[in-house]
Amino acid sequence: YSGLHMVPISFLSWSQLLHSGVLRDLERQNQKKENIRLLEEQIALTKQLMEERDKALMAKGSQQP
Repeated sequence: YSGLHMVPISFLSWSQLLHSGVLRDLERQNQKKENIRLLEEQIALTKQLMEERDKALMAKGSQQP
């Protein structure tokens, strides 16, 4: 009879482990999405900075005799 009580406890432990694993996976996925978003933002800002730098260099070059 005591063996019957172990089945739900064991099942509960496995379901808790599975649930915590799923939560960790979701957290990793969300972190990966955030990292990609930040990387894309960094790329866009770098491109913008380089374009502004190039414009400033061309303007400076056209002012010289």
